[in-house]
Amino acid sequence: METVKMCVQQICQTPKGKNVGYHKLRHLLQRKFGFNIHFTTTAAINRELDPEGVERRSKQVLKRRMFNVPGLDYIWSVDRHDKLEKFGITLYGFIDAYSRKVLGVFVHTTNNNPRHIGYYYLQLVK
Repeated sequence: METVKMCVQQICQTPKGKNVGYHKLRHLLQRKFGFNIHFTTTAAINRELDPEGVERRSKQVLKRRMFNVPGLDYIWSVDRHDKLEKFGITLYGFIDAYSRKVLGVFVHTTNNNPRHIGYYYLQLVK
């Protein structure tokens, strides 16, 4: 474990190693030194050796942006769900951004053809 800590200190002294989180640190340990360490162990070592850096990075919270829409049917949003792609199924969902009402859900076998989205849109406009 002491060898790993020395390697972490060595990484943190390089320009690429400054201000890195435990995922990046784990990747660098694996690539440079061949250590295959669990991410919780890497996080604990990082917390021990660089507590200020860990605290500073943990305060960087993602700020939600405001999404203002003037009214109904002003913006429609479409999203594709790829989790079922390994089974040959692709889901597309359309929502109204103002009311967040689901306008339509479409299932297809491929997501490689952009004409499908246009076709689904035209089906909803009818």
